[in-house]
Amino acid sequence: MDKKQKRRQTSIEKPLFFVQDKSGAIVVIAMIVLMVLAILGAVVIRTITTDAYIAIYDRSSKQALYLADAGLQRTLAGLNNDTIIPPASVGDPAIQINGSLSTGTYGVSVDRLTAKTLNTVNKIRITSKGTVGTKGEKTIIAIVSEVASYQEIYDFAFFSRYNLRLSGNAQAYEGDLYCGEDITISNNPVVINGDVLTWGNATFSSNGSVQNGSVRAAGDASDVSAGRAGCINLGNSSPRIYNGNAIAQGTVTGDGTVDGDIIPNTDPQVHPPEYYETQYKVGTQDFTNYKTKAQTQSHYYNSDQMFRTGTYNGIYYINGDLDIQGEITGDATFVVSRNMDVSGNVTGNGCAYIVDGNISINGSFNVAGTFYSNGYVKLNGNCTIDGSVCCFGRQGTMGLGNLTVNYTAPNATDELKGPPHWIYTQASWKS
Repeated sequence: MDKKQKRRQTSIEKPLFFVQDKSGAIVVIAMIVLMVLAILGAVVIRTITTDAYIAIYDRSSKQALYLADAGLQRTLAGLNNDTIIPPASVGDPAIQINGSLSTGTYGVSVDRLTAKTLNTVNKIRITSKGTVGTKGEKTIIAIVSEVASYQEIYDFAFFSRYNLRLSGNAQAYEGDLYCGEDITISNNPVVINGDVLTWGNATFSSNGSVQNGSVRAAGDASDVSAGRAGCINLGNSSPRIYNGNAIAQGTVTGDGTVDGDIIPNTDPQVHPPEYYETQYKVGTQDFTNYKTKAQTQSHYYNSDQMFRTGTYNGIYYINGDLDIQGEITGDATFVVSRNMDVSGNVTGNGCAYIVDGNISINGSFNVAGTFYSNGYVKLNGNCTIDGSVCCFGRQGTMGLGNLTVNYTAPNATDELKGPPHWIYTQASWKS
């Protein structure tokens, strides 16, 4: 074989390129892919875990906020129903309250920011912390206003345990009227910006009217069915209820005009008189307590008295009758064991009158004050009272002539039966 043929054969048998073993490269590539997948998986798991943690934290945080708010609201409710008493003075230890719900717990502290004084708006602070396990905590800090208020019978312009009669040009402004038996409104009297409530019958005649208020009549079921209570009689066409309703447990009759709705045979939400009598009537022991207080102030009089023009402060106890003439000013509570008569030209402001007998007012009378009687109350003449009238006597209350009662809440310093009730309202809060 010549050299030329050998070269041809060699070129045919020899491959054009050399093929190497690549199994190691595949393993490396596979490992790289697995590492990338592992990293991606870790990132995904981390993201899912983080999102889940954030969701759990967010839910726990919201639940903690709800728990803190629940602690705040329960504390406010306890303050208003006197089951929780705040610190008496600034600097006293805070009151601690703890509680729980199904989702977690709350802890509340109540401390005083300003002194507890009458006739002012005081401030206390409620700090409420809600906790959900170890995952969520929220704190609410609320500033709460504290204001002294008096009992319900002094929330009426007129309160009469038994009958109430308004006649002539008698007027009541900015306050409700309550009557434990029958109320009669006749011959031009008007009630403005207040409701008329009775545990008996309400009878209107001769231009008697209620403006911006409703009339509500109720009674015991047997009396209502017999027509002895729970009925409203609007008389002839002249009486009128402006911007209000006539709501009766019994019937509503008569030709008077009602601008609102006439709603018979419905519970008008009126308390029976016993509700007030058992809680607020001034009894023998109460008068004894007044007497003791007056004696400590050297204001005890063991005989009939006549008080003329002057300024009076504190508690005065008159074991007899009291006759008032002239201008009476100051911040006094007059307690009278028998009757009180007011006659002539009398003015005054700021006093309370608590009488175990009757109150009779005649002549020209212009006084700011609260009047309480265990007998009857008779108001006649040119009489203006900026305050309220309360009567527990069986003969009831009569407002005759040019009588005007502009309802005003009592002074918090008046020595009315029972201590002042403190009202707490949330002024502001932050979390």
